Amino acid sequence: MRALMISEPGGLETLSIAATTPPRPGRCQVLIRVEFAGLNFTDVLARRGAPGYADGWPFVPGMEVAGIVEAIGEEVDGLRVGERAVAFTYNGGGLAEYAIADAVLTCSIPDELDSAQAATIPLTWATAIGLVRRSHIGDGGTALVTSATGGVGQALASLLARHGVTRVVAASRAGKTAVAGTVPIVRDDRLTARAIEANEGQRFDAVFESIGGDTLASTLDALAPGGVLISYGAAAGQPDPEPPRYRTLRGQNVAISGFSILAMARTEPAAVRDLISSVIRLTAKGLVIPDPHQVSWSGLIASHLDQSEGVLRGKTVLAVKAHAS
Repeated sequence: MRALMISEPGGLETLSIAATTPPRPGRCQVLIRVEFAGLNFTDVLARRGAPGYADGWPFVPGMEVAGIVEAIGEEVDGLRVGERAVAFTYNGGGLAEYAIADAVLTCSIPDELDSAQAATIPLTWATAIGLVRRSHIGDGGTALVTSATGGVGQALASLLARHGVTRVVAASRAGKTAVAGTVPIVRDDRLTARAIEANEGQRFDAVFESIGGDTLASTLDALAPGGVLISYGAAAGQPDPEPPRYRTLRGQNVAISGFSILAMARTEPAAVRDLISSVIRLTAKGLVIPDPHQVSWSGLIASHLDQSEGVLRGKTVLAVKAHAS
């Protein structure tokens, strides 16, 4: 089978489209014939050798897939060979023609949901709904999203609007957003000031932060009393800032929280399954998941580069076409 292979930690020279042996499902696992696989920044982190993303070398990245259940291992209930399914492949392996997934992190795809759209749910949309739940933001609240052009940022902005949030300020390098109803601003060293200005001079009930480093450090000042800052990434690659003192949190009546769907999948897989299932149920209630941009094998490495440089807009998936020549 074909797969995107990372030979060792490093630059683009470590990437290749390689032939490898299809995996076999073990106990409580399923084998999926992949039709679409999502590209994510976690693939970039794996290639760079960041801890916790690759368990050995060579390594096949890819954490979200949609396709056909090809085989099931022992002790698997609720899934059958031949049905369409979507899965969170938290140990990688998704950017391939066949992928192994834990059955607990695999959900059936309803007839009404397109497989390419479904492939964006396990990591991207599940993260977004998990963040909304973690924030406890309610009707009439305001939110700042510090990275609004990627898949998670756009999904998050859409879910916040659906959740009754009055204003979503969406930051990006170019100051643009594809989500209707959000307020776009430029993400630079004046981010917090720009965000407050865009929110009519008011601070925010929730800040969703995935850039890390200096951006993370500055956005605590964007919180209103009672607000929460949720850190769910560190795309800038900068060291984490020193945490604020407890007296600061008490004095400002604010909270800081962290969120990692990858860590959750490894320790609380049933909770991640609930997030995935919740998004699927929302699609039956009118949630529209945008059609992702599709790339072929020939464009996969270039799209990975775009992902690493932060120039991808929205969500991109690999159209695998498992049995194509």
